[in-house]
Amino acid sequence: MNIGTRRTWVWILFLGVLSFRQVYAVVPNLAVLVDVSGSMAHNDPNGERIKALRLLVQLIPEGSNFSLWAFATQPEPLIQLRAVKNADRTHILEHENRIDNHGAWTDIDAALLDGMHELEKSPSTEPRHLILLTDGFVELGHGPEADKASRERVWGRTQEALAQHIHIHTIDLGGKADDALLRHLSLGSEGRFVSANQDRLTKAFLQIFDVAAPQQRIPLHGRQFSVDSGIRELTLLLFRPQHKNDPSVELQAPDGTRTSFAQHDDSVRWVHTDTYDLMTLAHPAAGVWTISQDPGADSRVTILSDLSVQVSGVPTNMAVGGSLHLKIHVSDKDKVVTDPNVLDLTTISEVHGGVGQLWPQPSVLYDGPSQGSVMVPDDGIFHEDTQSFDHAGDYVIRVLLKSPTFMREFDQLMHVTSDTADLPHPAVRKPVAGKVIPVKTKHVEMPMAIWKIVVIGLLIALSSGGLGFVGYVMLHKTLLRMRADRKKLESAENDEDNDQKE
Repeated sequence: MNIGTRRTWVWILFLGVLSFRQVYAVVPNLAVLVDVSGSMAHNDPNGERIKALRLLVQLIPEGSNFSLWAFATQPEPLIQLRAVKNADRTHILEHENRIDNHGAWTDIDAALLDGMHELEKSPSTEPRHLILLTDGFVELGHGPEADKASRERVWGRTQEALAQHIHIHTIDLGGKADDALLRHLSLGSEGRFVSANQDRLTKAFLQIFDVAAPQQRIPLHGRQFSVDSGIRELTLLLFRPQHKNDPSVELQAPDGTRTSFAQHDDSVRWVHTDTYDLMTLAHPAAGVWTISQDPGADSRVTILSDLSVQVSGVPTNMAVGGSLHLKIHVSDKDKVVTDPNVLDLTTISEVHGGVGQLWPQPSVLYDGPSQGSVMVPDDGIFHEDTQSFDHAGDYVIRVLLKSPTFMREFDQLMHVTSDTADLPHPAVRKPVAGKVIPVKTKHVEMPMAIWKIVVIGLLIALSSGGLGFVGYVMLHKTLLRMRADRKKLESAENDEDNDQKE
């Protein structure tokens, strides 16, 4: 076989594999509804809503569909549903000056309807999330009876949201809004409710983001974190303690090179505000990185990597007294890692505790270095049952993956509530999309007619070398192997869907 024929053979197989399998990451559809009524002059005099929105826009994954609405007497679309691109993140909020206090009334129902209808337009079937921020009650300006009727309509929107797979997250800005209504909307649609003053608004948006689109992380130990060669991109969100605005913060690479907001190359996306710095680096060098300042609370290092730890079984909200059945596995690209030899030096552990509280020691699920008190399951799925959560409040479920060469950390936020009447009935409860961000597989099967054409063309190309039969056998085996892989993947996806329904 000459060089040209060999290259033809390689390219045919390569393109065949690409057409058969396309890997992509799950990204959310997100609509944000922001109250701009006159009371915001008192509850948000410094424009913290805009600062929180800027952070959200910087954090949401590329390709996510994003929409922004201002509402008071009526909803006003500021950004029609559009896909987020890294190149135009800084221009998305070009109408942020409309986030003020120019409105007279608060029509929450009209805003909800428009936001939900906007999410319905999305061509993507990925998770749908709606964030509603307000500081007041339903007020239409037409008298108490009209307000009461409108509030009742809002109260019933949870069923519509469940049917459309929309999770409504609500924020009470200032602590004086209709909390009973906002909490009902969130608990009833598997969303998150947060009450925050203007100083905590950015953190409130961050909590909701962690629920809607949790991401893989690597541990942050003091001022340092370790990057492995499998990380394609990292984002460091660095909050400064006590709102200390110091633009001189630096990031030191393993080779000693220093990067700052004032001096960084085009491969670094750096956003600096008076409360945080956000740094995104493509293809970071492997090794230990160092931050020049102590990180504040909620700082984190999120990553994009083929190697990840995946977790399912954590709801957004749960009744007091409930417990969790966690399913945990290590994933390499789109495949569950099952080889004990690969996991031999890996430790998988789980720990949970209240937000801002001291946590207990992690519970080890698998300890390769100790020759594993637990064997690797045949399907690679580790199971962990937690004790019951007997006190209402916010909890973090953390799973850690450690080995001599890499570490992964995955946090999920959960609210335990005594307001069980607001939770959806189990018969109509929908799985919370977006609680785990897996790497899914999209199948594009090549029709048999095309395969026959490929086979005939290949036989003709190879016949002059007397290798036609060999080429046919090789291609036939490849086709059979690809079909087998497709059946395994479809079976795994069906099992995952059944688990979610359960």
